[in-house]
Amino acid sequence: MRIFAAEMGSKALSETRSGRRLGVSWCTLLLVALAADLITPFLIWKGALPAFTRWVSHAAVAVAMIGAYVRMMVFDRVPRAVWLIVWLSATGIVVAVLRGQGIAATIWGWWIMFQFPLAAVFVYLQWDWPRSPAQGLRLVCTAILAAEVIIQIGQYLTGEPPGDNLAGTFGYHGVAKLMLFTVFVLCLALGQWLADGRWKNLVLVLALGGVSSVLSALKLFPFAVFVLAMVALGLYALRHGQPVKMACYALLIVAVVGIFFRLYNAVVPPVQGARPLESYLDAGTLSEYFGGLTPASGSGRYSERYFLGRNYAVSYGWEAIQRDPSTLLFGMGLGARGESRTLGTAGVGLLEGGLGLTTGTTLLVMMQELGLVGMAILGGFALWTVVTLFAEIRRNPLSGATELRYALLLFSLLWPLWLWYTSMWLFRVPMLLYWGALGYVLVEPQLEKVDAEGARVAGTSDHRHAGSAP
Repeated sequence: MRIFAAEMGSKALSETRSGRRLGVSWCTLLLVALAADLITPFLIWKGALPAFTRWVSHAAVAVAMIGAYVRMMVFDRVPRAVWLIVWLSATGIVVAVLRGQGIAATIWGWWIMFQFPLAAVFVYLQWDWPRSPAQGLRLVCTAILAAEVIIQIGQYLTGEPPGDNLAGTFGYHGVAKLMLFTVFVLCLALGQWLADGRWKNLVLVLALGGVSSVLSALKLFPFAVFVLAMVALGLYALRHGQPVKMACYALLIVAVVGIFFRLYNAVVPPVQGARPLESYLDAGTLSEYFGGLTPASGSGRYSERYFLGRNYAVSYGWEAIQRDPSTLLFGMGLGARGESRTLGTAGVGLLEGGLGLTTGTTLLVMMQELGLVGMAILGGFALWTVVTLFAEIRRNPLSGATELRYALLLFSLLWPLWLWYTSMWLFRVPMLLYWGALGYVLVEPQLEKVDAEGARVAGTSDHRHAGSAP
């Protein structure tokens, strides 16, 4: 094992030095993508930037993929997850083409499905990331959330009513994207609390998230906070016990959720004429809200579309793939439920479905494009991720990446909720952050070996030099 670790360390040091000799700051690519996704939606909506600028992020991620491929070929190091992506890609493309779907729609579907997992591969293959970046990521994300709240308040004061468009820089109909980003920042704050017990940043994020979600009329936020808090308390109990302190934390979370309910009812229903938030706790109301199918009103971007209730989307997708055994197992192929207005393409699942150009939730998309086999593979990967993160936390709780592992563990445990609730696979900012962070924590144990090997080599060199001195 020591020989293997030394070989890995030497190889990694060689890769790192090669990257630095090339003068390539690979980290910049993901920073450019994130910056573009944060800034361009609002400015495009307001006409300050042309629509094509949204492709800057896609281009940066594409270059990162090329860099990852070159690195795999040069250093002959292909992560096992890449072979999983290759198998799913080949199966999905063949199925789509055999169903008569166009090449452009299929390629676009592949890009949408695998760009973020491949971003994680890109991060995993880099050896020159700064060590223990969890604190920096948390501080930056919290600062971004604070800026979003300030912008939302400005929007509200200048006449934008609470609702889909009061989303800060996430722009037109961007509240769901803002919500998932807020949840990711909340997971980072909970991860810090679980790792070292510090809670001040958690209180700040809860306050910012509450204000943001009230202004954007997001009903999921208090329920997501409650679920995440209960899971976090369970993890806290596994590590620390302390039932009295846990009871106090539970009461605090209940109080936070109660305050959110009061703020929401004071701000949103008087403007929108909507129901009070507590009415959604009624089983009949929930069934109506999640089970409906409503034609989209208006014209232009949302013409020929429907708003699908979450439960309706699941039942519709399940019925759609049961037409024959092949579709049930392998779906309709990549891109079947995708659409690109820029490319002028739509998948066979959209064209044959009778719901117009309605993409639906990510769970519906994956179910219809990948079938039961693909869904089982993705579910297995999600389970492996949870087990791996938890095992690494138990193995090395004092690691600088522990709080980031806790954050990703919390977010990953709620994958079924995110997939069911919205089209979260299209939300570029939270997905780039999640998958990029996941790539880092998976490679971090190897980075520790690299540091140890570098220190050993340096110590040996110094010892020899001292021994040869007169």
